Amino acid sequence: MKFTNLCKVFKRVTGKTLIEYTHHLRINEAERLLLENDDPISEIAEQVGFGSMTYFGRVFKRIKNMSPSERRDHL
Repeated sequence: MKFTNLCKVFKRVTGKTLIEYTHHLRINEAERLLLENDDPISEIAEQVGFGSMTYFGRVFKRIKNMSPSERRDHL
């Protein structure tokens, strides 16, 4: 199966693209880490696979409707 076909099947089954699905997994793990420890947000972003803090913040806000620091403060 070609990768493009796999992506189409994946979206049909999950309702998300492969990258959207991966982002949701990473952001959910980041949220867990934000609530369970006091590690710097930049370290958590790196732990879950984001190389850019700016991109991490943008994706986090799009998925959770708040920034990582706002989420940590909303305990």
